[in-house]
Order: sequence, then C-alpha cells, then structure tokens
Amino acid sequence: MELHCVSQQEVVEESLSEKEEVINELVEERSQELTNEVLKELHCVLQQEVVEESLSEKEEVINELVEERNQELANEVLKELHCVSQQEVVEESLSEKEEIEANQNLLAQ
Repeated sequence: MELHCVSQQEVVEESLSEKEEVINELVEERSQELTNEVLKELHCVLQQEVVEESLSEKEEVINELVEERNQELANEVLKELHCVSQQEVVEESLSEKEEIEANQNLLAQ
C-alpha cells in the first residue's frame, strides 16, 4: 500500500511540476505580449509626436510664406496706386497744357 501511495504522490508531484511549467510558460508569453503591446503603444505615441512636430513646422513655414506673399501683394498694390496717381498727374498736366494751347490758338486767330 505504501508503494501505491508513493507512486500516487510522485504522479501528483509530476503533474504539479508540469502544470507549474505550463503556468510559467504562459506567464512568460503573456509578459512578452504585454511588453510588445507597450512597445507598440510607445512607438505609436512617438510617431504621433513626430507627425505633430512636422505639421507644426510646416504650418510655420506656410504662415511665413503667406505673410511674405501678402507683403509682396501689398507692395504691388502700392506701386500700382503710385503709377495710377502719376498717370493722373501727367494727364491733368497735359490737359492743362492742351487747354493753354487751345486758348493761345483762339487768341492768335
């Protein structure tokens, strides 16, 4: 009977040992899975930060370009207004000159 008990005890211990190994393997696998998940999440966070930083830099460049273009357009408008103003002065001057010449022609007749 004692032999039978020892044999049962050995079977139970062996079974427990096998179960313990399986449990340890599962724990290790799960731990590795969690580590991989954490790494993936960190990678996603880092990628998001890089994308946001890149967008921010591009937005700054775009804003600078828009500001420069607005300044160029403002300068062009000012130049056009100046030219129109000068043209009006010239036309007015010519008109006065023509009027004087016309008056002189009338007086000469």
